[in-house]
Amino acid sequence: MIQWLILISLSISAMTMTISKTKAFAWLRESLEFSYNRARESWLYDDGAAWIVPCLSFLAGVIKCPYCLSHWFAIAAVILWGVNLFGGFWGWILTPFVIVALASAWSIVIDYFFTRLERT
Repeated sequence: MIQWLILISLSISAMTMTISKTKAFAWLRESLEFSYNRARESWLYDDGAAWIVPCLSFLAGVIKCPYCLSHWFAIAAVILWGVNLFGGFWGWILTPFVIVALASAWSIVIDYFFTRLERT
């Protein structure tokens, strides 16, 4: 179980750092920001579709933050792979937070090496 936990947290960290920080997914971050700004200023905001503006704001904020994004990835991992560290109902609630804590530690290591590579 511990090996799965380390593997899942490392993969979540790598995915969230890649999506939120690299140039490969800059198009996604920029398009969400553009969609948010466009929806906020358009006629849709006044015409009953005002619910889309907070949704786009939320998505634009989450996609830029590896810590925030790792919560959603951890919840998906727990649901998909059925990882339950503590057993019972509370295990399903607490396991994503343990995965996020480990993924955050991995993210610090990944960020350290990314910044070192950029300097060379």
